[in-house]
Amino acid sequence: MHAARTLLGALLALGPALASPAARAGAGDADVVVVVDTSMSMAEPGFDPERTSLLVSKLLSDIVPGELAVVRFLDLARDAALLPSREMGTEGPCDDDPSRMCPMVEPAGDWYQLARDERYGVLERPRRGDAAFKGQLDAHLAQTSGNSVMGLAFQGARGVWDQRAGSTEPRTLIWLSDGKPRDAEALQPISEELVSDGVRVVPIVFGAGSTEVARGLHEGFAARGLGAAFSAPRSTSGPAELMEAFADAFRIVVGAPHGDSESVSAAPRFEIHPGVDEAWVVVFGDTSLTGAALEGPDGRRPADHAADQQPGAGAYRVAHLEDPSPGTWTVTATGGGPEVSYAVVQRASLLPVLLEPRAVQAGTEAALVAGLQAGDGGGLVTAADVLAPVRFTGAVEGRELIFRDDGAAPDAVAGDGRFTATHRFSVPGEVPVLLRAQSPILDREVTARVTVSTHFAYAGAPLGVDLGSLAAGDTACRPLAFEADWEGPVPLALEVHERLPSGHTLELREGGRTAPAGEPLTVEPGAALELCLLTGERAPSSTRSAAPLARLAVPGAGPDPSPQAVPLVVSWELGGMPWWQRWLWLILTVAGLLLATFIAGGFLWPRRFNRNLGVAFGLDREQAEEEQLQPVARKKGVGIGFYRHARLYVLRKADVGGSSRDAVARVVQAPSGLRIHPVGGVLFRDDDDEWIEVREGGDRVRLGDIYRAGEQGPYFRFGIRGRG
Repeated sequence: MHAARTLLGALLALGPALASPAARAGAGDADVVVVVDTSMSMAEPGFDPERTSLLVSKLLSDIVPGELAVVRFLDLARDAALLPSREMGTEGPCDDDPSRMCPMVEPAGDWYQLARDERYGVLERPRRGDAAFKGQLDAHLAQTSGNSVMGLAFQGARGVWDQRAGSTEPRTLIWLSDGKPRDAEALQPISEELVSDGVRVVPIVFGAGSTEVARGLHEGFAARGLGAAFSAPRSTSGPAELMEAFADAFRIVVGAPHGDSESVSAAPRFEIHPGVDEAWVVVFGDTSLTGAALEGPDGRRPADHAADQQPGAGAYRVAHLEDPSPGTWTVTATGGGPEVSYAVVQRASLLPVLLEPRAVQAGTEAALVAGLQAGDGGGLVTAADVLAPVRFTGAVEGRELIFRDDGAAPDAVAGDGRFTATHRFSVPGEVPVLLRAQSPILDREVTARVTVSTHFAYAGAPLGVDLGSLAAGDTACRPLAFEADWEGPVPLALEVHERLPSGHTLELREGGRTAPAGEPLTVEPGAALELCLLTGERAPSSTRSAAPLARLAVPGAGPDPSPQAVPLVVSWELGGMPWWQRWLWLILTVAGLLLATFIAGGFLWPRRFNRNLGVAFGLDREQAEEEQLQPVARKKGVGIGFYRHARLYVLRKADVGGSSRDAVARVVQAPSGLRIHPVGGVLFRDDDDEWIEVREGGDRVRLGDIYRAGEQGPYFRFGIRGRG
């Protein structure tokens, strides 16, 4: 009994889902894609061996208005012709039935894009209740797929909606599976794209399945405030709970607010509420269910709108009531077992509408009047029995509203169907007003728009503003006193026509509030506005004679002259820093950099001796040639100077140093190489056993040559240590 009642509770929620286009009253038909897991694991105990998913798919085909498609899982072996692949030459356990072996393949192309482009696995319903379509579902949803990929079915669903790009119907994807996709990582980006396209995803997981992947997706969307777009997964065990989950999904599909289920034997009576345009009653039991009927104020109605059955899962019969009379109705069933139950869904075509105002003046308190409309373009509902249970709320400019129809101010007449609330609009433009009406047969939201306008007109001469004399770092403010035709709070912005000197800023002030140039400030008529000039400590001197510089204008005001703008003629005299003070930091910085560069260059520009340069001395030519070279770099005073190339002195005592005292030669590291100069006497160089005098202006040193100071010596040579 409980299982059947639970199932019908689901179907009750389903009832509103069954609403016809007429009953939906402008909400439009549904656009539903059902993705059914047809993997072999679904036939195992604890999942869906009864094939309740097939029975529910048939029920959806019978009752969902608008468009419906059912997508199966693809099988990598059976559907190999659809999915280009390369065989890996091996077999492995099938993902959906590890007891079987499946060929291992790898994609040769983008399978996901192909599934979307070609709508693989899709079976589309041509019309509601189409018998041929229902007959195809048995084979289409056979639980035979191995190594199935869930993301491909999602892509097939997207391909269905690609064909309906111009459709405005609400889209829902109902996802039925064991919750164990082999391509879980691919579902995240696909789900993101579905939600961004306005699709509501409703996952339902069979009893022994895992909700981990679907829950993770839901929680990710919920963290961004999109939890309603991707529902939390429902876990079901057995046909009855699965049908209940389906019923909740149907409610989402068609926007039905309420639903209940009852046992036929325990509570056969139900109430049809006033204002209902359409009602659906679904009777569910075992396969012995052969008939059902309703008895009410309109007489006896057979439940013959739709019917079907599935061995092991059960059977259903559907009754459809158009414009049913309110009152008590009774359900009877023939067969169906002891737990036969029913679900009732009542749907009204009522829509909340904003009756007035269409336009208001900013800053004035306006009465917002809303009501219920019978269908798209229908008349105002005034029936007391329909209006009595209605709760009317709203929201505008971040403020919650409660609408009343009780005759107490601001409402004018009690019970006339005109629900009233008040609000003071502050922002000009098209302001959205959210309306929500709730009752046992209704839970709908609409967004209306109110045009909020202001009135500001100025016809006077340009307004002169003398900011006086001030020094750098000071602020000068002057009142903006003018007469204008001004009603309600108006946004005014300071618009500056020219680029101001550096360190100069103009802004608008009023009552402690400030707005820089270009930013609007909403002010009441007669507000004490001020124009202020702010200057920086380093602002340069400037003088401005009375000349047009800016205007005070309503944003969007046309070019000058404009009745929505006040031209401003501004003047001031600023004694700022002289240029050299303002730029002293830069001058000092540049000078410091030049000095640092000069000093650094004094040590970087000079040429240095080769670090391996050496000298050898002897008492005669042969000894100087045979002696080992001694490094000169270690000698005191030998090397570069500030902006001076490296130099050394050859001393008469057969040594080198940095002083010219008792020197016979000077050696300098010139850009062209080493040069040697005589000092205090004659200097000779051995040239093939001929002694050549070194010129007074110096000669280039040839490494290895023997030099002699005067007639007595010493003899010496230069070379690079480590060579030869």
